[in-house]
Amino acid sequence: MAERSQKRLNQEQDATVPAQVSSADTRRNSSRKQNKKGKRKWIYDLIIVLLIGVMGFSGYKIYTALHSYAEADKEYKEIKNEGVVFLDVDPFTYEDEGNTVKPTQGASEAGMPSEEIPPSGEDQPSGENQPARPDDPSRIEPSADEPLPEASTERKQVYTLPSEEPTWAQQTTSPKTELEVIREAPPLGALGIDFEGLKRQNPHFFGWLQGQQNNMNLPVVQGPDNSYYLKHTFYRTENGSGTLFVDYRNNPLEDDVTFIYGHHMKNNSMFGDLDRYDSYAYWAANPTFRLYTENGVYELRVFASIYTDGNEKIKFNFADEEEFTAAVNSYIYRSQFLTQVNVSYGDKLVCLSTCAYHVKDGRYLLVCKAVKIG
Repeated sequence: MAERSQKRLNQEQDATVPAQVSSADTRRNSSRKQNKKGKRKWIYDLIIVLLIGVMGFSGYKIYTALHSYAEADKEYKEIKNEGVVFLDVDPFTYEDEGNTVKPTQGASEAGMPSEEIPPSGEDQPSGENQPARPDDPSRIEPSADEPLPEASTERKQVYTLPSEEPTWAQQTTSPKTELEVIREAPPLGALGIDFEGLKRQNPHFFGWLQGQQNNMNLPVVQGPDNSYYLKHTFYRTENGSGTLFVDYRNNPLEDDVTFIYGHHMKNNSMFGDLDRYDSYAYWAANPTFRLYTENGVYELRVFASIYTDGNEKIKFNFADEEEFTAAVNSYIYRSQFLTQVNVSYGDKLVCLSTCAYHVKDGRYLLVCKAVKIG
C-alpha cells in the first residue's frame, strides 16, 4: 500500500515538471517577442523622425528659396519704380536704306578692334571680393570656372557646326529683311533712365536691359569680378537671384563682343526666360532688346541662339576681319534658326549668357548685333 502511494506521488511529480518547464519557456519566448517588438518600434520611430526631419528641411529650403525670390522681385520692382519711366513717345526711329537699317540719331561708327584679350574659358571666375569700381587696379584676375547654379532639368536640342553645309532639323528661314522683322514685332516702348540716381544706389551700375515684351526690364552692373553679383542683388544684398552683370574684363560696347551674364531662375526672373529664343516664332515676335547706357541707347538685334557648355572659349576682341567672320559664322551655324540680321566686320556684338541643362555645365548664349540708336 505504501509502495503504491509513493509510486503515485512520483508519477504526479513527474507530470508537473514538464508543465513547469513549458511555462518558463513560454515566458522566455514572450519576453523575446516583446524585445523584438520594442526594437522594431524603435526603428520605426527613428525612421519617422528622420522622414519628418527631411520633410522639415526640404520645406525650409523651399520656403527660403521662395522668400529669396520674393525679396529679389520686390527689390527690382522698387528699383524700376524709382529709376525708370516709360516715355509717351519713342524717340528712336529708323531710315530704310536697302537691306540695312540706319538709326536717325547717330549710329556709332564702325571701328577697328581694340586691344585683344586672349581667349579664355573662364567665363565665371571665382572669388568673393567686395564691390569696387570696374577700373579699380585691385581687381583680381580670374582663377577658376564657377558655373551658374542649376535651375531646371529640361533638355534642349543642340546643333553643332557642320562639316560642310549647315543643316537644321527645324529650320525656318525668314524671307523678311532685318528692318521688316523689327517693325512687325510688338514695340518695346522707350524708357527714361535715372542714371545719376541709380549710380548713387550702386556705383557699379552700367545700364538697363529691356526686352521680351518688357518682361525683361532690369539693371545691369559691372563689378570687380565675375563672382560677386552671382549672389548679390543691385542693392548688394546677399541673394541667390543675383544681378545681371557685364564681364569685368570687358570694355563694354567698345570691345568686339560684350558678355552679359545672368542666372537661369526657376521663377523665370533674371535670364530664366532667355532660352525661349530656341523657337523661331518667339524670335520673330521678340527680335530685339534695348540696352540703355550713359553713352547712348543700343538696340540689340538677336541673330543666334546657341546651346553650348562651359568649355566655350570666349573672346572679347578679334585680330582681324577673318577671325571676326569665322566667329560670327560659328555662331550662325550653331544657331537654333537662321535670321536675316546682317553682321559685318566692325559691328559690335553683345552676348547674353546663362546656364543650360542639355549637358553637364551647359551654357545658353543669345548673340546680338548692337546698333546705337540714340
